[in-house]
Amino acid sequence: MKISLLKNTKKNLHFIHIGKTGGSNIKSTLKDINLRKYKLIFHPHEVNLSDIPEGDKVFFCIRNPIDRFQSGFYSRKRKGQPRYYSEWSDSERISFNTFSSAEELASSLDENMDHYEEAKFAMNSITHINSSYWDWFKSEEYFNKRLSGMFFILRLENFNEDFNNLLLKLDIKKKIKLGSDKISMHSNNVKYSLSKESLVNLNIWYKNENRFIDFINKKINFINNK
Repeated sequence: MKISLLKNTKKNLHFIHIGKTGGSNIKSTLKDINLRKYKLIFHPHEVNLSDIPEGDKVFFCIRNPIDRFQSGFYSRKRKGQPRYYSEWSDSERISFNTFSSAEELASSLDENMDHYEEAKFAMNSITHINSSYWDWFKSEEYFNKRLSGMFFILRLENFNEDFNNLLLKLDIKKKIKLGSDKISMHSNNVKYSLSKESLVNLNIWYKNENRFIDFINKKINFINNK
């Protein structure tokens, strides 16, 4: 009996999951989607661009660093609940016993403040807010080296529109909506605001993160529309 074997011609399309950028929502929304051209591969936070084979395609989501800081602070304060549960590290426990809000922490990121050293400790200890975009992409030079593999970049500030454009690029005809409940979005119930002083402190602290966002914004139209 003659058996016909069809070669799998789908290309690997990897989702790099940067913490607190909407990745959990993207994963839960697209996890069961079967694509004609691509095989979707979803990764945990620990996987970065250098772990992805050259030649494979990649997509990811970015977010304003200060918004990401606030989301990360409150997510870890509640230990990742309700979607997940991850106990505090010893360093996180010390940090949350010192700072009860994102404003308290950010306002202390001034060397003239009494708790400046504690604030630096917290910024380097709390999961999500201690990670850098560069952890996933190394450098501008390395990103440019892998530019041909960049498939799409979503911006959390423009999430729904960017997601719909991603679906078009994936040739998905049916309507698919991102999750809107708190668990799907893995979002905060906290209504928070930051003082002008805190914003200044955070922009200084996250100057390299802002550089990454500026770098990506210069390339995003080319990547998303190619």
